[in-house]
Amino acid sequence: MITQDSVVPGCLKMGMRLSCLGRITRPLPQAVLTCKCRFERMGKQRTPDKGEKHIERVRRICLALPETMEKLSHGEPTFFVKKKVFAMCSINHHNDGHIAVVCPAPIGVQQALIESAPEKYYRPPYVGGAGWVGVELPRVSDKDLKMHLREAWRLIAPAKLQNMVSASTGESVRTETG
Repeated sequence: MITQDSVVPGCLKMGMRLSCLGRITRPLPQAVLTCKCRFERMGKQRTPDKGEKHIERVRRICLALPETMEKLSHGEPTFFVKKKVFAMCSINHHNDGHIAVVCPAPIGVQQALIESAPEKYYRPPYVGGAGWVGVELPRVSDKDLKMHLREAWRLIAPAKLQNMVSASTGESVRTETG
């Protein structure tokens, strides 16, 4: 049993409250911290989550982009370029049924995607009003997913970084300023 004096590396996944020293402020019976901030009961083998293979697809594509890092945000893997979010996994978040990645889309693209393929795309809560689109991972190919994530990275990455990347690869990179 983990007690009030147990030290657990920083994870708040199960509503566990930590003091500033990383100590649990209330007991959690038989919980152990495992990789990817998952908790499980001692003695039971963890079975792979149905969204994990899709998270791996997103991770592989995002981490191949320059200066990208992954952190947990709101309990889900989230991808940043220069401290700005460009993709957030949404694996049945608040039991909404979506196994998706949420990312920004150019002006007008969100609505066009949703109208053309509502089984693949949706307007996510909170960020949908700012033009972000939810991409249903089981329903899109790796090619389409890569295109959406690269475009999201381009929308969020600073122009200076985009110019460095385009100069080194010879690609033409579109920026919001021209």
